[in-house]
Amino acid sequence: MALNQVKINHQTKNQTIGADFLLINRSGKIKLFDHLNNTVYTEASIKDWNDNLEKLNRPIFKYFKAPESKLFKNKNGVFIADELVSASVMGVYKAQKQKHIYSKVIQAYTKYLINHRCEPQPEIIQNSYYEIMKYMPENVLSEYKSYEALIIDYSKRCYLVEAHLDFSIDNFLYDDITVEVFLLDNEDLGLLLPGMIDVINLSLNEIYHDRNPFLLNALQNNAFINEIKHIMASNLIHVKENDLKLTIFVNCFMRESSYVSSGLKIAGPSYERIKKRWNSFKMNIRDW
Repeated sequence: MALNQVKINHQTKNQTIGADFLLINRSGKIKLFDHLNNTVYTEASIKDWNDNLEKLNRPIFKYFKAPESKLFKNKNGVFIADELVSASVMGVYKAQKQKHIYSKVIQAYTKYLINHRCEPQPEIIQNSYYEIMKYMPENVLSEYKSYEALIIDYSKRCYLVEAHLDFSIDNFLYDDITVEVFLLDNEDLGLLLPGMIDVINLSLNEIYHDRNPFLLNALQNNAFINEIKHIMASNLIHVKENDLKLTIFVNCFMRESSYVSSGLKIAGPSYERIKKRWNSFKMNIRDW
């Protein structure tokens, strides 16, 4: 297949698509960006297309918009064709606008959580906590273990929800005119996880990628105090003092667990990665 030009059969028409940008996604699939026709073509199979359709019908997309998606076939294979909407990626905006978008994301996710949460399953959080304990560096192990009782209590109070698992500033688009928020990349959607893991990921991912921590700092500085108050009440049975910090901590070890790694189809826990994540966590979470 030529990388700069793809001929697509759509119904009875033949379109020549001049792709002006190409990348390989985490699954090894080619993505072709055609800005002239406002379309992104992703190499796929019929199963991929059916999975894509099924995920676009999941409840989370009642609360976040998704670009229009179509199936295209040609002699080279099958493609998922997604609309390139005119909205801008969250990451291109300045700090104040990103905080505004984050606020809208939290509010929308709160509605999703209220309407689609599942009862606590303590073993999901507890099993991940104990698994990661085995990988903690010796010099911080006693500190990690000291939170055991808090984690057990938290796990019994925490609702679960089907997580998107890739909330990042690269996967949100914001339309300044319609003020709509678009959510991209549903590949990892569906794993049952603590109800705020996606919302916290949106700020934590920035420090784990060594980018600007201002969203996490804003979260800790109560910039979203009303939004967090509402989502915490929707996420937990009886909110307690310091539950926000505990929620961030749960995110810290859950994301490294085999349970989440299997959902992401990536390698499981790693001593080096966990050490690095813990150091980032300690450096950026205040009064921990």
